[in-house]
Amino acid sequence: ILYLTRVYVFSSCFEHRLEQHLAICNAREKTGLSYMSRNINLRPGDQEEPPKTSLSSLSDQQLLSFITRVEAAHRENVGTIEESILSHHIMKKEMTRPGYGPSVVRHLSQNSSILGHLENSALLNTSITPTCFIEFGAGRGQLTNWLTEAVSDTSKSLFVLVDKGAQRYKFDAKLKYNSKLLIHRLRVDIQHLKMEGIPGLDTCDRIVGVGKHLCGGATDLALHCLSRCSRPVVAGLVLALCCHHRCTWNTYSGFTFLQDSGFCPSEFYTLTALTSWATCNSMDIPSKESLPDMLENYEKSEKMQIEEQVSKMPALTSQEGSQHLPSEDNHLMEKYVDISEAVIITADTQG
Repeated sequence: ILYLTRVYVFSSCFEHRLEQHLAICNAREKTGLSYMSRNINLRPGDQEEPPKTSLSSLSDQQLLSFITRVEAAHRENVGTIEESILSHHIMKKEMTRPGYGPSVVRHLSQNSSILGHLENSALLNTSITPTCFIEFGAGRGQLTNWLTEAVSDTSKSLFVLVDKGAQRYKFDAKLKYNSKLLIHRLRVDIQHLKMEGIPGLDTCDRIVGVGKHLCGGATDLALHCLSRCSRPVVAGLVLALCCHHRCTWNTYSGFTFLQDSGFCPSEFYTLTALTSWATCNSMDIPSKESLPDMLENYEKSEKMQIEEQVSKMPALTSQEGSQHLPSEDNHLMEKYVDISEAVIITADTQG
């Protein structure tokens, strides 16, 4: 009998060290921060959240009709999206360094493309215009690390890393010892981030937002956060999206657009469920019409393989009988019968 017990683990400290511990404890609730205002970036409105509707609850006709509406709205408002993968010369040496696996190279390529788009939009030139670069969902801060090397003048740049979690092995840990760099890491949820309270922001003339692998909800929160900031001006935003389906009703930033496109609140979560279809490689999935032919070809292939293996089986004598067949051969015969359903191989007593 296996007994399972739930164990709660709490950190503890001596009473005389409690005040010191509360000042450094990562689990403590942060209050009184100039850059934090609870729920400031949630979408305003008093509408109730609609119920979540699964795609399986829709009939085929309802789903196809809904997809037709989505495609029509996309053609009217978006059109063809051109793919543009750029690179930045500052990362060329790092990307060609031997020993990196595919995962590391992929992340470096994404960072290089983001920097390339920033440079292409003249957002890395800080010599004339002091700029605040804010990385949403910074994680370990690898993107900001390369930003510090890509800007034209670091003395006129402010780098802000925003993440709600405590990260280990941060790239910005070594950058803070560079006296020429002004870097702030803010441990706060984007939902509560108040831009005007960021230290040093008043010394900048523009804001450039960046982000890598932000989920749908975090992307909406970042858009709300930047849209609330009137001074300094937001000059640009480059985001690499991730987890498109993770959008929530309270954070979604395109509610007015959906209404203007003819979608009602009750269809919101149906839309979020469909978003992953754009990246699931569905073009390679066979249609229903082609499935019978595929199954027939598969059965023929399996049958030919089994016939070849059966032909190599040793001949049976009358004394051996089918009950003495090796277990592997019995398995082959059973499989043959299951697939063909018409041809049955038996080992009779006459050999």
